[in-house]
Amino acid sequence: MDRRLRRRGALTLTGALCGAGLYALAEVLRRDQVSDQIALGSAVFAAVFAGALMVMVGPVRYGRATLSALLVGVAVAGLMLVGAQRYATAEAYLSTGLPILSGFAVAFLPLPFLIAAGGKAGWRDYASLFRESWSLVVRITAALIFTALVWALIGLSHLLFSLVGLDVIDTLLMIDPIKWLIIGTALGLSLAVVAEMAGILSPTLVLGLLRLPLIPVLVVLVVFLMALPLNGMAGFGGLSAAATLLAMTAAAATLVTTAVDREDEQAVKGKLMRTATQAMALMLPLPAALAAWAVWLRVEDYGWTPDRLFIALLAGLGLGYGLAYAGSVALGSRWMARIRSANSGMALVTVVLAALWLAVIPAEDISAKDQMARFETGKTPIAALDVVALESWGKAGAAARASLEEMAKQPGQEALASRLKEAIVPEPVPQAAVLAHLTAAMPLQPPGATATRDLLMTAVLPETMQIWLAACRSTFADGRPGCVFVVGDFLPRWPGEEGLVVTRDAGGWVELSGLALGDDGLARFVTVGSLTGALPQFATAEALLLALQNAPPALTPAPINRIDLGGAETGLVLLP
Repeated sequence: MDRRLRRRGALTLTGALCGAGLYALAEVLRRDQVSDQIALGSAVFAAVFAGALMVMVGPVRYGRATLSALLVGVAVAGLMLVGAQRYATAEAYLSTGLPILSGFAVAFLPLPFLIAAGGKAGWRDYASLFRESWSLVVRITAALIFTALVWALIGLSHLLFSLVGLDVIDTLLMIDPIKWLIIGTALGLSLAVVAEMAGILSPTLVLGLLRLPLIPVLVVLVVFLMALPLNGMAGFGGLSAAATLLAMTAAAATLVTTAVDREDEQAVKGKLMRTATQAMALMLPLPAALAAWAVWLRVEDYGWTPDRLFIALLAGLGLGYGLAYAGSVALGSRWMARIRSANSGMALVTVVLAALWLAVIPAEDISAKDQMARFETGKTPIAALDVVALESWGKAGAAARASLEEMAKQPGQEALASRLKEAIVPEPVPQAAVLAHLTAAMPLQPPGATATRDLLMTAVLPETMQIWLAACRSTFADGRPGCVFVVGDFLPRWPGEEGLVVTRDAGGWVELSGLALGDDGLARFVTVGSLTGALPQFATAEALLLALQNAPPALTPAPINRIDLGGAETGLVLLP
């Protein structure tokens, strides 16, 4: 058997064993026979070890890949175990989603360094790091596509067999370990084949394609920055704005990275592309700084939360990339080499920050103390106190809640006691009870339209009502609820009146939902749109919500004519 077949067999067997091992571990954890800590640590270690091992075998030898995967798995599991101590249960810790994102960074970003360390150039060689980083992306993507194709073929085979009355595949798939074995085997085999075709499936094509949007993205960024002072900056006080700006920062940094490539010989050619790359690098600090400002505005208004701390950390990281890129260009010649060095350094900084977030930075404690301080100094009124959010911040949040409970027992703290009682997260209750809570908390315009509202609410599931109720209880700084129900004749062709529900969640994101009666007399959801194609958001949407609470809106006919296609509900229109 030649070396290629041996490698395929080894990786296929490795994939199958990883799949079987993960299934066995899942079965053990499902029976609740181990503690939360052991379950979390073993699950994280197994997942990280299996993933790292399978993607590293091929570029490095089996023994080195196993040792490296062990080190990464132990590191990630250990960091997450330390972080989980801040919560009562591992489930509560993971439910925030932030440990998963940080853990992925600690697990994935070191892999190119570990692979490059096995080569002649060493782990500091940027050309090797660049090549291995993008090769990992290509290999993993190809393996996932192949695995999805395997499942598609299994599904087609099942349909074909069902035509002649055979249910062999369905019977096999009912055996739980089979699914895990198929996934592991498919991933292992595909990764082995992809590793053999490193010359054909090199990231060169991907990098070439990623360079194409460089100039269009640069134009978008320039137009955005020019329009910003002209059209106002009111929409920057929220995490949504910060996340959008950080996404643009990451996209711009990726485009610059692909443009400079691993060496000057492979970098973009031509004066236009090089100038565009330099301009992008020089502008990179601006969206990152705006993202940091957006977070700060939200913190100034509402204080720190774990989510805001996490976004602030990302904004700082983005600002670090931006300043490094802009400084590299500003220093003149050899700017590409400096950007490459910055990429290596910032990747390690990212790993360190992710590890610190998992095990060192007490985000929940910082947030709980800040919220308590704001409340005690009067910055946060009782009506705006988000007690439900406190309860999701682990032991620190629970301690803050307990302090509030003690405070509420003091004379003159009846309003606080009422707020704490109101903010208790209810157990699942029947739809009628949920509806009663919601209608009591949600302002109605006009106030007398209760019959229409109740009829339209029959289309709303209890789960959606719970989300709307949470939005209502996520109040503005002045204590007003973050929701409103507006009744009006929005659709004259339809029977009765329709409803518009506007809700604002704790993060400041505003949702608009429409309700109407169909020809059959049953309530249903309908799409909410605008003539410009863009719904209001950020400060504009919040102002709309508050205005709708104050008074019913004035409804006016839409200035649109249409080409009649033979039905009351069909036609062609031009939207501005």
